[in-house]
Amino acid sequence: MATVELVDLIQEEVTCPICLGFMKEPVSTDCGHCFCSSCISALLETSGTTPGETHPCPQCRTSFQPETLRHNRHLGNIVAALRLLGPGARPAETLCERHGESLRLFCQEDGKAVCALCDQSREHRGHRTLPVQVAARTYKVRNPAGEEKTPGEAVRAATCPLPQEKVAARRQRVAAEFEKMRSFLEQEEQRQLRELEQEESETLRGLRESEARLVRQNRGLRELIAELESRCQAPPLELLQVRPAYAVCRALY
Repeated sequence: MATVELVDLIQEEVTCPICLGFMKEPVSTDCGHCFCSSCISALLETSGTTPGETHPCPQCRTSFQPETLRHNRHLGNIVAALRLLGPGARPAETLCERHGESLRLFCQEDGKAVCALCDQSREHRGHRTLPVQVAARTYKVRNPAGEEKTPGEAVRAATCPLPQEKVAARRQRVAAEFEKMRSFLEQEEQRQLRELEQEESETLRGLRESEARLVRQNRGLRELIAELESRCQAPPLELLQVRPAYAVCRALY
C-alpha cells in the first residue's frame, strides 16, 4: 500500500465522526467506536442524561451508558503522531456559509449538511440530523463510474442535496404540518362539543328546577285558597286569625 493511501486510511480511523477533525482525548463506547471526549459529551448534554440511562451510539446506534466511556490512549498517541506530519495531514473542513462553523451535521429533512447553529435555528429545529460522516456512509454516495467516493468527497456531496430530495423533504414537511392542523382542529371540535353539551345540561337542569319550584308554588296557592275559602264560612272572630295563612303565603315566596 502506498504511503499516501496508508496516511489517508489512518486519518479516516482517527477522524471524529462528529466534528470531522482529528480526535481530541478520544474515548471509546462499548460498541468500539471512538469520538472526541468533548464532542460526545456535548452530544449527550444536548440530548439530556440521567444516571443509568442509555444512549444510541452516533455511528451505529448501539445503546451505551455514558458511564462506560473509556479513554483510548493508544488512539490518542496515533493522533499525536499524525499531528507531527503538519497541517497537510489534517482533514479539511467545510464551513457553513452563514455562520462560519464546521458542517458537522446532515439534515435528513432538507437533505443538506448544516452546522450546530443551523441545527438550532428555526429553519431546522425539530429536523432529524446525523453526523455528516455517518450520513455519508449511510447514503453510500457513489460517483458516475460507480466507484465509492472518499470520505472527503462524500462529505462534499452531502452538502449538495439533489432537487428530488429537497422536493420530497418539503412534501414530508407540508404533510406533517397539515396533519398537525387536522389533529388540532379535531381536538378543538371535540372541546367545543363538550362545552356545548355541558352548557345544555346545565340549562336543562335549571329549567327542571324552575319547573319544580313553580309546581310547589302552585300547589301551595291552591291550599291557601282552599283555607281562605274555609275561613270565610267561619265566625268573625275566627276569620280574624289569619296569621297561619299569612305564614303560608310568605313561605311560598
